[in-house]
Amino acid sequence: MIDSLTYSEAEGMVRVTLSGDLDVEDFREAMGEVVRIRATVGPTHSVWDVTALDFTGIDIGILRSLSQARASFAPRGRGERVAIVVPGTIEQSIMKLFLDLSEEIENQQRVFTNRADAERWCLTGAEPA
Repeated sequence: MIDSLTYSEAEGMVRVTLSGDLDVEDFREAMGEVVRIRATVGPTHSVWDVTALDFTGIDIGILRSLSQARASFAPRGRGERVAIVVPGTIEQSIMKLFLDLSEEIENQQRVFTNRADAERWCLTGAEPA
């Protein structure tokens, strides 16, 4: 479920928060909104907070479906940073697999367990301390 999707003009960044069961249609809806924002304001970085997402039902089939959905929306070669914030190391591994399945996407992508680090990286490219 999409809890929030906001755009900060001052930062040039979109923040998306998802929770509950992972639904491919919710993901498509969120991606569509991010694309609409980018079409209006230009390249933007984004932080996807999935710390409240239920990872128990996520399998390789769902990850492939998400990857295919994402590929249909992804900008090509625009240098945007996409950070995914997860609650722990197991979820971090699952999301890294998702990024591996999405390898043809040309923006910079990272998985974090800390939202502040994710936002800092999106805004500056700085690695966590």
